[in-house]
Amino acid sequence: MNTRILVVAVFASGWISISPVHAIEPNEVFPVWPGKPPGQVRERGPEKLVEGRPRPFYQITDVSQPTVSVYLPPKARRTGAAVLVCPGGGLQRLAIEHEGFEVADWLTSQNVTVFVLKYRVPERAQVALQDAQRALSLIRARSGEWGVDPDDVGVIGFSAGAELAAWLATHHQDRQYEPIDASDKFSTRPAYAALIYPGGLLQGGALQLKAPLATNLNAQTPPMFVAQAFDDGSENSLAVVAALKRARVPAELHIYQDGGHGFGVRDASIPAGTWKTSWMDWLRSQGFLDNAMVRSFAQDLTAARQTHASLPSFSSRFPKATEADAYGVQRRLVRAAMKEDRVAGFNAIALTAPAQKRLKADHPLNSVVFRSQLVKAGASTAIDLAITGESEMALAVGYTISVDISFKILNDTQAQGSVSAVAPMVELSGDDAGRLEKSARDIAAANGGSSRYIVGASKPLPGADVSAVRSSLKINGQEMPGAIGGGVGGSPWADLRRLLNQITAQGYTLHAGDLIVCGLSSPGRKAGPGKYQADFGALGSVDFNLR
Repeated sequence: MNTRILVVAVFASGWISISPVHAIEPNEVFPVWPGKPPGQVRERGPEKLVEGRPRPFYQITDVSQPTVSVYLPPKARRTGAAVLVCPGGGLQRLAIEHEGFEVADWLTSQNVTVFVLKYRVPERAQVALQDAQRALSLIRARSGEWGVDPDDVGVIGFSAGAELAAWLATHHQDRQYEPIDASDKFSTRPAYAALIYPGGLLQGGALQLKAPLATNLNAQTPPMFVAQAFDDGSENSLAVVAALKRARVPAELHIYQDGGHGFGVRDASIPAGTWKTSWMDWLRSQGFLDNAMVRSFAQDLTAARQTHASLPSFSSRFPKATEADAYGVQRRLVRAAMKEDRVAGFNAIALTAPAQKRLKADHPLNSVVFRSQLVKAGASTAIDLAITGESEMALAVGYTISVDISFKILNDTQAQGSVSAVAPMVELSGDDAGRLEKSARDIAAANGGSSRYIVGASKPLPGADVSAVRSSLKINGQEMPGAIGGGVGGSPWADLRRLLNQITAQGYTLHAGDLIVCGLSSPGRKAGPGKYQADFGALGSVDFNLR
């Protein structure tokens, strides 16, 4: 039997250090406040163990000097991922052994840097919030010392610590104390919040979230992961996720039939014991566990675009990186863009065999299209657009998805059934065209593709025969030399099926109304000034002016 033996050390300051023998020791412990903490209204004696509570873990109370314990994975395994851990204890004590030390033990084995917060108890939630806000600012101020990505520091709380995490997630725009030093210039917004068997979130009637929490849910609230047993106070979890849903804040909820309260990260043979795996899967899907290579390249690529410098080559810098790594970079770019824009759909790259051969790919590639990139063609007047740098154009067909899709499409009939309408489109590339390395991983990492899309009037399905579409392009009334737009040819639904499955394989969910850009096998042409007419036969035409 693996028995943990408690070690209790009392220092001259009166602080207590408690850790199981088999848990890792912190790499560092630092104070949250340089002097007397603000907002403290109670006088208390030295920290001590909680007596008279027969529990299979240890708790402390009378904490007046909050600290943060730092737990670092081995340097070679640090990815930049980090989390602030808030133990529970009803704001009267801290269950710091199994909801602090043991959490750090587990998370460092997952290559996550951990900061365990010992906040003031007994105290009000607002006082604990001061400690948590200050701790998060200090972590970001010193992030370079620990190899932490300051933009991806999240918070996980257990029981009352989950309530504290909820306060931190909803009150990051309102610092609860007067700034003390330069560290307080750093944000107190956690990148995400994980609430594990939360308590103390309700007021008044059933499933009614506390007003200070509910009224602060908005577009700036970080995404949340929530897990609790049904036989515990699960109405707390149900209420917070319902409020997040109303506020359109992304969240994931797990309610397990059994498990009680306080299971922490210890192994369990019931489904509630799988919450750790579910949380890791959620963090991974959100990019919070991305490796250091993916993080650094996304930052460099963003900086290059902002300064119009040469774009770095993912394949040259990381010749052993995988396509999955490249799509990891893409997802980070997409998440950053979503702070100011909304996803409109996806674009096919290298849909044809010749294009795949040229890029050394054995399947289609995909990029994400944003609403700001779409230009709707007028019914009677041409669209006027300015072109900059080395721009190219190509013709395509846009498919409007009719249903949410996160699963594999099994045949061409299902692909056709997932579409409600089709539309003629013109793709215009941007400055990236001449600055982007032409390899599959480079294009995927940079979310390569077109920068603008002119969308013509859509035709509902059934009715539009996409396979019969032939296209042509005129400039200033003259047919452009060469075939810029061929026919869709073959089976357009087979192409669409392959692309839809590629998109979902990269971890994206397609939503009803998304526009999928693919169809015509048209080589790109340089886009110069002039009056253009793109004809798509039965699908209609798109008129546009470039200047």
